[in-house]
Amino acid sequence: MNHFPTIFDRKKVKKNRNRFSNNFENESEKIKTIRIDLCDRLSDIKKKFKSALVLGDYALENKSYLKKKYKIKKIVSGDISYERLKKSINKDYTVCLDEEFLPFKENIFDLIIANFCLQWTNDLPGSLIQIRRLLKPDGLFIATLPGGSTLSELRESFNYAEMEIKGGITPRVSPFVDIKDAGNLLIRTGFSLPVAEKDLYTFNFDNLKLLFNTLRSYGQSNVLVERCKTLTTLNLFKKVEDIYLERFAPTNNQLKVSLEVITLTGWSPSSNHQKPLRPGSAQHSLSDFVK
Repeated sequence: MNHFPTIFDRKKVKKNRNRFSNNFENESEKIKTIRIDLCDRLSDIKKKFKSALVLGDYALENKSYLKKKYKIKKIVSGDISYERLKKSINKDYTVCLDEEFLPFKENIFDLIIANFCLQWTNDLPGSLIQIRRLLKPDGLFIATLPGGSTLSELRESFNYAEMEIKGGITPRVSPFVDIKDAGNLLIRTGFSLPVAEKDLYTFNFDNLKLLFNTLRSYGQSNVLVERCKTLTTLNLFKKVEDIYLERFAPTNNQLKVSLEVITLTGWSPSSNHQKPLRPGSAQHSLSDFVK
């Protein structure tokens, strides 16, 4: 049996997702663009997909979009929040699940899309292995994860403020995966033709309270097991905002917030995939092409 550290509080993840279910209508244009761009990666692929599993943020909206634009006949949408799923008008093929324990048979899907949900799994390699096993040979996996620079301004402001007031820091912002580590995870978990890409988006907020409320409404508040579980004092809140404004709002008096989006793409191994040549099998030397 594999043992892995419990970093994230899965009950808090579910609680956050239930809160998000009440606010999903307020999707920002940038978040919608990221979500649609994830689905539209299929436009560059000639393969036709007959079955798909869609996980994470806006899973039901992505399901509808994929069915309408890409004519995928059977799409299962999964979410840890039952509150979210029960709001679906069409409840066909919706499953309340935990991304750490996916309740499906192996080799059943042609496509799996996971949008901003795998970052809260305690055993990310284990979840990726499960996903690969659910895919048929030559099945495609696409996912988005927040990258390492996400909320870096908030993390730094909290660290400086707590050091000044308390003489130490507590984990206020969850750690996020580095793009190099994310790409290596695809290789380690058996995906073929792995690709990891990143894009950086910037949001602006008028004040720290608005930023906190937005993160909470999107179900993105702190889920670390070792998180500080007491309310942020007004003194600390004011210090964090002052440092934030000083360091990350030098001109327009708005708080800059970074979102690094890592997009992962990998295929379930298949005999149809191209393979690298054996070392020493080249028919020409580099010197044949250089004067």
